[in-house]
Amino acid sequence: MSIEINHTSKTTLVTGAGAGIGREIALWMARAGSAVALLDKRADKVEAVVKEIEELGTPAYAIVGDARKDDELQEMVGEAAVKMGGLDFAINNIGMLGGSRRATLDTEIWRYAISRRDFETA
Repeated sequence: MSIEINHTSKTTLVTGAGAGIGREIALWMARAGSAVALLDKRADKVEAVVKEIEELGTPAYAIVGDARKDDELQEMVGEAAVKMGGLDFAINNIGMLGGSRRATLDTEIWRYAISRRDFETA
């Protein structure tokens, strides 16, 4: 089965877009036609993904900062909205497990991740 989505004239912000799942989400949204603002704390990584997206003929914009810090996140989202002429989609993809690079999660880390109160919405 194939799903075709057309996001032409849409804008998307993706956090953690410099590598891994965030990179793939950003590329997927770009292939669907969305201009993409990529947020990541690693300038070299996010700039490389911007180049990949621009090679697809889709506008992309890199913003470097740490989305885990509220003040930086607010500034980055504001910058993205101004640069992109508004935002239609925002995809939060930053890692929240303290930088763990484990292939699997043990029970303690899993319980920590799902019990965090700061993930709850109002």
